[in-house]
Amino acid sequence: MQRSARMNGALLISLVVNALLACAVGYLFFAPKPSPSGGGRVGGGTGPKTEKGSTNAVVGLGRIQPTGGLIGVYGNPGEQVISYQVEVGKSVEKGKPLAILSGEKERQLNLEMLDAQIKEAQAIRDAIRESGAAKMADIDAEAQLAEAGLAEDKATIAAKVRAALARKKNAIEEKSRLQKARADGVKVSEQEMNQFTLVVDLADAEMDGAEAQKRKIDLQQTQSKESIKAKKAAVNAALAEYVRHHKPKRILELFGKVEFKPGWDPKKLRGKR
Repeated sequence: MQRSARMNGALLISLVVNALLACAVGYLFFAPKPSPSGGGRVGGGTGPKTEKGSTNAVVGLGRIQPTGGLIGVYGNPGEQVISYQVEVGKSVEKGKPLAILSGEKERQLNLEMLDAQIKEAQAIRDAIRESGAAKMADIDAEAQLAEAGLAEDKATIAAKVRAALARKKNAIEEKSRLQKARADGVKVSEQEMNQFTLVVDLADAEMDGAEAQKRKIDLQQTQSKESIKAKKAAVNAALAEYVRHHKPKRILELFGKVEFKPGWDPKKLRGKR
C-alpha cells in the first residue's frame, strides 16, 4: 500500500511538471512578437487594421518638442527665482517677463542710479557744448568787428591815395603848363615852378605813407585771422578733452548686456582682497 501511494504521488508531480512545460512552450510560440521597427509591442488596441482585420499599436518612449526647438532661459549666477509670471503651456508675448529673480530690485536700483549718472553727464556735456558754441559765436563776432574796422581803415587809406593822386596829377599838369608858357616867352618865376614840384613830392610822400599803412593793415588782418583760428582751436581742444575724459563712462551703457561665463560667481571674488 505504501509503495502504491508513493507511485501515485510521483505520477501526480510528473503530470504537473509536464503541464507547466507545455504552458511555457505554448507561450513562446503564441506570445505577441515585437514589431520589426523595434522597441514596441504588438497587441490589441485602436491602431490601424491589417488586411486580416487585427489592430496593431506601437508603444515606445519619446520626447515631443516645438518645431523651432527649445529656448534656454538662464538667470545670473547665484540668483533664485522668486515667482513665475507665466503659466506652463501658455503663449508668451514678446517683452513680457517670464519670472522675477532675487536680484531684480538691486538691479533696478543700479539701473536708476546709472540712468541718473548718464543724465547728469549728458547735462554737463550739453552745457559745455552750449558754452563752446557761445564762445565760438563771441570769437566770430570779434573777428567780424576786427575785419570791419580794418576794412574801414583800408577804405580811408584808399580815399587818401585817390586824393593824393588827384593833387599830383593837377600839379603835374600845372607845372607842364607853366613850362610851356615859359617856352613861349612868358615870364614864370622859379617859386611858382617849385610850388607845383613840392605838391607832386608831397602827393608821392602821402601815397607812400598810405601804402605803408595798407601793408600794416594787411598784416593786422593776417594776425587777426591767425588769432581767431587759434582761439577756435583752443575751444575745440577743450571740447575734445571733455569728450575724451568722459567717454570711458559710456561703459555704463553695457550694464545688463554682458553675458557672463556660466558658473561665474562675483561674490567669491569679493572676499579675495
